[in-house]
Amino acid sequence: QKIKAGEDVSGVKSIDYATELQPYVQAILDADASYKNNLQNLEKAKNDADLNQQIGQLQLEEYQENGTSRQVESQKLSNQQYALAVEQAELKINDTKTQYSAQVNSKISEIDTQLIEIKANLEKYQLSKEYQNITAPVNGYINSISVNTIGETVTSAQEKIIIGGLQMKILVNKGEFKDLIQREWIISNGIGGFASSTVTGANTRKYHGLLVAALTPPARRFLVLSKIDESIEINGDKYPLYTNICDNYISDGYKKIESFEKKYVPTYNYKVEDVYIQKTISMQYGRNTVGVLYKIKNGNAKAKLTLAPIINYRDFHQVNKDTNFNLKEDINGTKVKLIIKDESQTPFYMKCSEGKYIKHSNDVFYHMFYMEEEKRGFDPIENHAIPGRYEIELEPNEEKNISFIFSLEENIDEIRAEELIQNEEKRLKEIVENTNLINENTEDKELIEDFIITTDSFIAYRPSFRLHTIIAGYPWFLDWGRDSLISFEGLLLKTKRYDIAKEVLKTMMRDIKYGLVPNGYSGFDNRPLYNSVDASLLLFEQIQKYLEYTKDQEFIKEIFEKLEIIIENYKKGIDIDNNNIYLDTDHLIVSGTENTQNTWMDAKVDGVAVTVEINSMWYNSLKIMENICKELRRKQKSKKICRTSKTNKKFF
Repeated sequence: QKIKAGEDVSGVKSIDYATELQPYVQAILDADASYKNNLQNLEKAKNDADLNQQIGQLQLEEYQENGTSRQVESQKLSNQQYALAVEQAELKINDTKTQYSAQVNSKISEIDTQLIEIKANLEKYQLSKEYQNITAPVNGYINSISVNTIGETVTSAQEKIIIGGLQMKILVNKGEFKDLIQREWIISNGIGGFASSTVTGANTRKYHGLLVAALTPPARRFLVLSKIDESIEINGDKYPLYTNICDNYISDGYKKIESFEKKYVPTYNYKVEDVYIQKTISMQYGRNTVGVLYKIKNGNAKAKLTLAPIINYRDFHQVNKDTNFNLKEDINGTKVKLIIKDESQTPFYMKCSEGKYIKHSNDVFYHMFYMEEEKRGFDPIENHAIPGRYEIELEPNEEKNISFIFSLEENIDEIRAEELIQNEEKRLKEIVENTNLINENTEDKELIEDFIITTDSFIAYRPSFRLHTIIAGYPWFLDWGRDSLISFEGLLLKTKRYDIAKEVLKTMMRDIKYGLVPNGYSGFDNRPLYNSVDASLLLFEQIQKYLEYTKDQEFIKEIFEKLEIIIENYKKGIDIDNNNIYLDTDHLIVSGTENTQNTWMDAKVDGVAVTVEINSMWYNSLKIMENICKELRRKQKSKKICRTSKTNKKFF
């Protein structure tokens, strides 16, 4: 816990812990010392790279004033190298942090195994006559057991277990809630933004939220709307519908959920006394906008529905510890313009179709707890802002639809949640129908339909490219060349989305550099990143698949020169960003260095990158290029590539 909190652990001694735990604690302490030393060296290298970049910029400015055009151009090239060095240094630091976190989590997992044995022994002790004489169990079991650092047993009636300094949350609703909290849903908006949570409505990841907006689509994803806490008041009694996990309690609004379903969009069904509420969530396709529709069927008494939006403004990889959000609100009826942390260039807008808005003053939601982040070894605690609340009065037996919109778009007056839901369902139904994969005789019809609908979540538009791309995975990733191309056929060709398939191939080829397809783009400024030997080779396989499905020979003519560039550069050698790709004297592809592994497995043996599958892919690419040359009647080129492929096959 100290390491996770960034505290100094140099004074901790493994001998202070129970004997069974000492080797694991020492391993963590050794890893921590090694990590800090390594990180210090990497940060020094980054500082040196930053300094070179600053000096280079000063030199460029001097040449622009007093130098020749050749000096200016030369310095620009040097500055690009300096910028790349800074980027690489940052990546190494991030990789080191990720590897360290994984290493510590692995050791913590080993500790957990030991703790399970300790807990089993304690449970046996609880059943013993000796224990029964000391204290009686609470409700037939002990809610909390802890073991201090010297192995002594402590018991108390709490709702969490603390063993050896590690916290394991015990959820009061044993079984059902544990299952529900593990079930997550996600929907996307086609530009990299998404909404995601659990079927209980509780957020268990820092990536969960009703609007994670892509500020530079599909990148710079920021959490802006965490959730909406709803409650209903009937005859003076207030019933929370929300569920939140904090560091010392769990609210139980999930008990009011009768059912949850998601086909096209997620829907919650609540029942409180004789009041029925259906809550449906949908994003606006192509916009950073989310709508929530509440369909209410009131009972025999007057009631009041309260909606409290919980907001933030931070990168979705981080957590926010702020206690002062410096929130500014411009209120016009039920439409509210919000500016958080003086980010006037990124205002939010929210509007409710009914009721009245009541502004809150400096209202902070403290200590939301993300249990999945704690499991991953990351900081699990976050604070949010609550700008105010909407109150909607309900007459006895009244039925009412209430639309709530939250957006980065100002024109939310023109948007209603009903329309968002209808448009999204219509759009997804059309995608399913256009695949022609389902008919009256199709087996597992619903499963196949679910798969088709899900494929759409991974397809995103890059406005700066004016092209579509494929998101590699949620919630973490952007578009990666390797992952996009591996999933290409299933997402786009099987589903007959051929126009988008062509755009994705163009995206992959847009920034080819010395024959390398980018394996990703920076999440900050969309710069292409080159760290994959296999992305370019996977491109050939998917172009071949695209040809098989579409017979689009004109497209092949359009991209032929780029395919040639890839083949020639792999033969000549590529050494940008330490990729170290070249055709060795045995005519087999070599890739990577002792410090750079750029295959899909990121693997090396005895300090050498393993490229067995890379040579299979190289041979496959040569044969595909040979066939393309034949189709385009480039006979000499076809023969030349054929000789190269035969030699490669022989030595392989």
